Amino acid sequence: VIVALAIMAIGFVTVSQLFSGSIRSVSLSEQYLKGTTLAHSKLGELEVSNYSVSAFEGTFPDEKKYRWELQIKPHTSALNNKENNILLSEVTLNVLWEDKGKTHDIELNTIKVDGELHPSADSLLAKSFGGGPGSIQASESESESEDSSADESTPTQNISGSSNSYNNYISGAKTHHVSGN
Repeated sequence: VIVALAIMAIGFVTVSQLFSGSIRSVSLSEQYLKGTTLAHSKLGELEVSNYSVSAFEGTFPDEKKYRWELQIKPHTSALNNKENNILLSEVTLNVLWEDKGKTHDIELNTIKVDGELHPSADSLLAKSFGGGPGSIQASESESESEDSSADESTPTQNISGSSNSYNNYISGAKTHHVSGN
């Protein structure tokens, strides 16, 4: 009887430890979910304001336990080209919180385009992206001159990386309209 009680006591202690461990895991998962939700919300807010910020750190109005830190720095890329008005920045948003003496964090990263909201001429963009010749909104005379100057037997690639045995426009269509119509 004593041996049976000892086995039951060990089993009870083990089950209670597993139960308390799972409660801690659920609590931590809930914190990470809240941190992720707050990070996505803040990133959306930044995107709407075109990343125009007055502060690079702060707290959330309804969640004082959580704080955020923002870093915006130039992003090194072969696509950066002042002539084409393509300048990329890397945006890093950290949401941090303390729990039982430990700091936890969620980090979200994105790339944004700096400068004007519209890029340069399509011919310059085509060079930047290494795509096939053409213009998204090419005039008929421009389209005809590009068609006649292109070697139809040479495979080309469009911006999406699609390789064809004929020259496509930037969008990958065979016509000068973006939709291919």
